Amino acid sequence: MSTSFINTQTGTLLVSTIHPEVCDCKLPPLLNTESVQKCLTALEDRHEEFVLLDSTTCVHSPAEALELLEALNGRLEVADRQLVVYGRWWTMMGWFETLNLPWFATREEAIREALAASMPAELANTGA
Repeated sequence: MSTSFINTQTGTLLVSTIHPEVCDCKLPPLLNTESVQKCLTALEDRHEEFVLLDSTTCVHSPAEALELLEALNGRLEVADRQLVVYGRWWTMMGWFETLNLPWFATREEAIREALAASMPAELANTGA
């Protein structure tokens, strides 16, 4: 999945497997007032409360990730000491419409993925 998680204790950005085609995209910088406002407006227009935080599209460092999380304060869920942010980010922003990337439709899906990503592979495979 092209999903990222923030460790709230250290501010470390933990990135799972990223689709190769995403890394080749030339994307506009996200962390400025205009683009954060565009993100919030898109969320409100679609009546969605959350947005996917993907390190390849919106952050280049843990500090930038934390800046974005602060800007999106009140729109986050916590699971296993990580902030999980989810939604159709690329669709809303119009950058990834042709890539057919996965996204989390519900809070439960996002939390399940966060927990699976933080487990050793052997446990995740057994469903333990």
